[in-house]
Amino acid sequence: MRKSAEIMQVLEQNKYDWELTFYWFLFASFGLKVNKEIFFQLAKSIPLKILAKHKNQRLQLEAIFYGQANMLNQPVDDYMESLRREYMHLAKLYSLIPPKASPLFLRLRPSSFPTLRISQFVDLVLHSSHLFSTIIRCESIREMAALLNGQASKYWNNHYNFGQASPDISIKSLGKSTMHSIIINTILPFIFLYENENGEASEKPMNLLREIKAEKNAKIDTLVSTLIIENAHALDSQALIELYDHYCTPKECLNCAIGFASLKSRKD
Repeated sequence: MRKSAEIMQVLEQNKYDWELTFYWFLFASFGLKVNKEIFFQLAKSIPLKILAKHKNQRLQLEAIFYGQANMLNQPVDDYMESLRREYMHLAKLYSLIPPKASPLFLRLRPSSFPTLRISQFVDLVLHSSHLFSTIIRCESIREMAALLNGQASKYWNNHYNFGQASPDISIKSLGKSTMHSIIINTILPFIFLYENENGEASEKPMNLLREIKAEKNAKIDTLVSTLIIENAHALDSQALIELYDHYCTPKECLNCAIGFASLKSRKD
């Protein structure tokens, strides 16, 4: 409910354009925590109708995204130069104005670099149509993951950044954990909101969370060991993260049924 409320604010600004709003949030989720806000602003700077016009032109789509991300200013190889030329033409054609901020590379593993994430998202655009309408009809996590499984273009098989060849030669696809994170934090809140707005509320988002392996981190480990709570799947781990962030951290134990019961049992 909290996550869908954040979506609702933007949806209202977009006059209930679900496809546009989903595009903004989905691309933002490809940026993970480090580049989430920058990717969100980047998506807002590229109208959805432009993506539709260049639906089958990978080089042009990548040129638009990399150019708007301020990543083509100083070409270091032929591929980057070809992207820059395309971007200069398209930016003038569509009067594109890039956001001031550029994606960050610090505190990221190479496999999560924004260079790869942009190319993987472009692959998703190339192989999908009316993505929101398609994804809300999915009945399993496997179906959703198949839609999200974007591959970076061949250039990135031996690169993580422009002009820096890597001995690690491999197809750069979204990892399973990244896809699950996107589903948990973006797709399922959208489905939850869409169903509620259309009077079709169901257990679907909760049931799909049960299909995803439980997350593990310090927050979850603390609660599991302290309260002896089961962490069997993502529905459990998401509940534990929410509990930790919004009750444990601000010390709202007395306003939390679990915290109150725990304190009472210790007193007894």
